[in-house]
Amino acid sequence: MLRKVTCLCLLIVLVLSACNRQDKIVYSERDDNKRVMDMIVWYDIDHGSKAKNGIGWWPLNPQHPGRIKASGYYRTTTPLLGLYDIGEESTVVQHLYWFAALGANAVTCDWTNYTTEPGPNIKYNKDIYNNTENFLRTAQKIQGNVDFPVAKLYPTVRLYEERYELLSSVLDNAYALYEKYSDVWYKFDGSDKPFIVIFADWSLLNDEWHDKEIPFKDDRFDIRWSNGHLYGSTVEDNQGRLKIPKDKPYWLFVEEVKDEKEGYYKVFYKEGKDNKVEQMMCWAAIYNGWSQEEDSPWDGMDQVYDGKTTFERSLRDVKELSPKALLVNRFNYPMAWTQHPYEGISLYDSVHFEPNRDFGFLVFNNVMKNLYDLNNWVGKSPLKPEPEMLEGNRFSLPIINYPLEYRIGIDEDFTDSEWKYININEWISYEEYLDNDGIYVQTRNAFGESDIAYVKLK
Repeated sequence: MLRKVTCLCLLIVLVLSACNRQDKIVYSERDDNKRVMDMIVWYDIDHGSKAKNGIGWWPLNPQHPGRIKASGYYRTTTPLLGLYDIGEESTVVQHLYWFAALGANAVTCDWTNYTTEPGPNIKYNKDIYNNTENFLRTAQKIQGNVDFPVAKLYPTVRLYEERYELLSSVLDNAYALYEKYSDVWYKFDGSDKPFIVIFADWSLLNDEWHDKEIPFKDDRFDIRWSNGHLYGSTVEDNQGRLKIPKDKPYWLFVEEVKDEKEGYYKVFYKEGKDNKVEQMMCWAAIYNGWSQEEDSPWDGMDQVYDGKTTFERSLRDVKELSPKALLVNRFNYPMAWTQHPYEGISLYDSVHFEPNRDFGFLVFNNVMKNLYDLNNWVGKSPLKPEPEMLEGNRFSLPIINYPLEYRIGIDEDFTDSEWKYININEWISYEEYLDNDGIYVQTRNAFGESDIAYVKLK
């Protein structure tokens, strides 16, 4: 009897202890200076390069929104911004606003196909460099001059085979950009060096290569090596999670080792030199994952297990482990490719949470809600609109609480009105309503709708 009482008391203590630990999580107003972790968005920087199909984008999947059947490169949706060019300042400004709304404070641009080597892809490589410079230049230009925090950037580059001289040439180009735009280059965990990630072949990212000391150094940068599927470089911790030990300078990109529980995956993390969790990753969709469709290898963006989206399930244990950096995949890669289905095959079985013309802010809002939760921020709907009239029958809006969409109506029911994204470059036109005495305006974001404002026009 005494033993049963003792066990019961111990159980109560453990439950109360768990509750107390949970109570320590205090949610508060968003404060970007008090974030729990850095949130880094993977960003495809080549959109707009005329080397892609002559127009900067691949054509729309002929079987849209279904599974691609045609051979070749296709896109799985059209962004709300249209077929934009990252070489244009307005594109970057809009994206930087959306990154701020998400809660992300960093961006890594994809240089994994970039090289300085002469050849048939020289135009494509030049466009990637120029787009990157435009992003950095625009970020530096608006930093401190807009009412939202501007994300910092770093490239993720590639080591081709063991061609270290070619890698050095690529890093020379990256460092030239850093010297011009150091204020908006990402630095990790208090380092005074610019951060950069280098993709290497799996044949190199192994114990033999690492233990004999990586045969490449560049003291200008704070370097991490990376690729997908680094399971072989992990060890299991005492909770059954898979960690990359602190002596290996690797960062995670993608892993899809299934857990015993349907819909879930093994937890991976990178251990830092200080024994703290340095980095984790998450995905809006996962190839070779759990699937509810017999003909698809994708755990798509629209799949739900246990009441959770793919993105939410990929965040398993992130809140508990609280990494210093979280890689958020993947903003703008709406790819369909029959020959390589792991790149994407349909609207939802590909990875792109950029707002688009098919499902708008649906996935974006899901990402936003979860990133706020990870930073212990209280998400709030936008304030009641207070338009500031501009020339050309347009008005701007305060961006407190990050309004993402707006609608205009001639009645409070917004009859026949549609939600449209807020373009912070051109703002909002009311020209079609000039015959009315006034209009009703409302905004919304991932956390809800604003109060309705009435704006007099006459």
